[in-house]
Amino acid sequence: MVLDVVKPHNPNIVEMAEGLSELKGVEKVDIDVQDYDSTIERLKVIIEGEDLDYDEIVKVIRYYGGNVASLDGVTVVSEE
Repeated sequence: MVLDVVKPHNPNIVEMAEGLSELKGVEKVDIDVQDYDSTIERLKVIIEGEDLDYDEIVKVIRYYGGNVASLDGVTVVSEE
């Protein structure tokens, strides 16, 4: 899952990544700062895992002060 996220500088991206990594099904969290100014940063957040819960992911991002600007990509693997 690839998300475009906007958040203030604090808390930092390490804290947000750790919070996301604790969610059920999450195996890997990768966060890259795409742009920033004096108060906010725009992030590319890539979350890998199985049975990811988008709503729970958004809750964690909001807890850390962020907002999901867009859902930019998903990968679905068939279980067949």
